[in-house]
Amino acid sequence: MEGKHFPARDTLRKKRFRTFARQQPTSSHVMKRIIIVYAMALLTVTASAQVIKTVDIPQKVYDYVEFPPHYAGGVKAGIQRLFEQKFQYPEEAWKSAKVKQTEVSFLVRRDGTIVGVETDEALHPALADELKRVLPQMPKWFPAYLNGQRIDARVGLVINIVDPKTGMPYHLQTAIKSLERYTAHPHATEAMTPQQLETALSDLRVINEAYDEYKPTAITTAKLYASLGKKEEAVKFIDHASREYALLDPGRQNEQMPILSYRPGYTGKNDVALQLQRAIEYDYFGRASSARRDYDATLALAARKIAHGDIGQPDLEKEKQDEQWLRIEELMDKMFYRLTFINDRQLTDDDRIRLTTVQRTPQNIIPVIEDIIGQGRIKDVKVIQQKEQIKQLANEQAHGKVSSEDVGNLYATQALIVCLRDGYQAAHDYVTKVLEKGGLANGGKKALKKVLKKMNANAADLSNRDMLVRVMATYAPLSGSDECDDYYRTAAALADTFPVDWLNK
Repeated sequence: MEGKHFPARDTLRKKRFRTFARQQPTSSHVMKRIIIVYAMALLTVTASAQVIKTVDIPQKVYDYVEFPPHYAGGVKAGIQRLFEQKFQYPEEAWKSAKVKQTEVSFLVRRDGTIVGVETDEALHPALADELKRVLPQMPKWFPAYLNGQRIDARVGLVINIVDPKTGMPYHLQTAIKSLERYTAHPHATEAMTPQQLETALSDLRVINEAYDEYKPTAITTAKLYASLGKKEEAVKFIDHASREYALLDPGRQNEQMPILSYRPGYTGKNDVALQLQRAIEYDYFGRASSARRDYDATLALAARKIAHGDIGQPDLEKEKQDEQWLRIEELMDKMFYRLTFINDRQLTDDDRIRLTTVQRTPQNIIPVIEDIIGQGRIKDVKVIQQKEQIKQLANEQAHGKVSSEDVGNLYATQALIVCLRDGYQAAHDYVTKVLEKGGLANGGKKALKKVLKKMNANAADLSNRDMLVRVMATYAPLSGSDECDDYYRTAAALADTFPVDWLNK
């Protein structure tokens, strides 16, 4: 008997969440495949030391269910807790390709247990094996129901397999926490001996070997090398880290393309910070032309981040993420209805092919719709409004909400770059000129007025450009009481005037 399908009412109905089923018993071909999957699942569960005496292979799966399987507290939060406790990212898989999200599917049995985990065929075998080991250890789900009876149902979804905020493997979180004694301070708060600097470098190696573009560790490592006078190591390391981090930003390749998909561990603020640190290291070691190039590029990058709002960080813990996806799906359905039944005559055959073959996610659909609108074939006001609403929601998911403080701090960072590149007077003139020109949002105007006031108050210490560069390039001051006093005084003036703490958090 065919069951009626109802839309999910909880957080399980999200991006690319699917429940697979058929009404009648499967064909022999598919049944063979299911038997193979269950054999693999049994091996997987056995390997993970779970004692299961028998595995009943379901004889029926269904096209429609009254209620799909769901997990108390939300799938995303449940999988994250599981991975934090039990998932070990295989080293060979991480070095081969830093995969951070992947598709998986598995069967939720009528007793709530998970079996038959399947992964993307392109995954590294060691990573696939680890997913198959860990996912069956998830606490019990609420199973699917049909006609008031529990049934077996297959679920497919996209999961994060790294910490969603840092982009790092879960098993490195303990090391990250313990090493915050080095990375938590944007400037040195006490002198360090050469031996202490070497110890710090050695301690940080565990993170650098796995993910050398991790921003807090990368900047600290470059400063430690510079403090020890290891010029080539400092420049080489920060250059590699900043280039690797930039690969997480597809907007670097196409500035006109809206970034509508979340990039685990990425924020535009970190992108600016790493590139700026590279310029500073070049500057500190006397590579003037390279430093000038990077200062200019970082100014342009900061301007692009302001224009695109690409400086926030999504709050992945909020239930609003799931609500946003439901709203995006609803808007997408309405938009396609109007395109199919109201605006169909205005579309070309090529338009129809593009709209029906492209994957229905904001990052894929929005560029197609905007291209057709730009060519004048869609003038429907409601379609345009729905497209803009989808784009706004997707942007919030990809970038997080950008506060006025973030915008103001990025404007102030531009002033810091000019100060490091050209000196105090040039930065003072730059801020004055930008304020006189007008056109700034309130957050930027307020921040730059504050910077101008602080610059005037700290003019004496900010006028020593060489010391400014030294403070930003190294982790600890050079030996000698006079130099230490100048270093700490300049560091205090910098922290008081510019958003150095914000940029390096």
